Amino acid sequence: MRKGREIKNLPVIDVISGQQLGYVTGFKIAEHEVLEGLYMVSPDQKVHYLSREAISRIGKDAVLVKAGSEQVILDAPSAWSAEGGLNGSAVMTSTGEVLGVLSDILFEETKGHILGYEVSDGYFKDLIWGRKVIPVANVLTWGKDTVIVDERV
Repeated sequence: MRKGREIKNLPVIDVISGQQLGYVTGFKIAEHEVLEGLYMVSPDQKVHYLSREAISRIGKDAVLVKAGSEQVILDAPSAWSAEGGLNGSAVMTSTGEVLGVLSDILFEETKGHILGYEVSDGYFKDLIWGRKVIPVANVLTWGKDTVIVDERV
């Protein structure tokens, strides 16, 4: 199991040539349940999309990919960053209790399944009690501004 923040800023390396292609800047999530791919910024500051099929391995210190499989994205970063599923949405229970805001994902590396979402309740509360983890199965509604979860969370 990995956290999204562990892969951000990792170098992206071509497995054939060993050349560094860029750095991971974000991720794309499908249906809030599967890590569909990663976004990378190349040394010439172009944004590239790497599908899960293009990724050979997400390692501790680098992401290994098959060269030539990345796609250049022409949109501004603000257009694709919202696809990561972590837009700072408020997280609320079905009884109306605010738990915090979405801050990270937890995913399984080989198939890319999202296992859960980390919720931040502020710096000091996170520091003292840690962040809450909401399993994907407990999410009832994905709204534009608010995520509603089962009250038993």
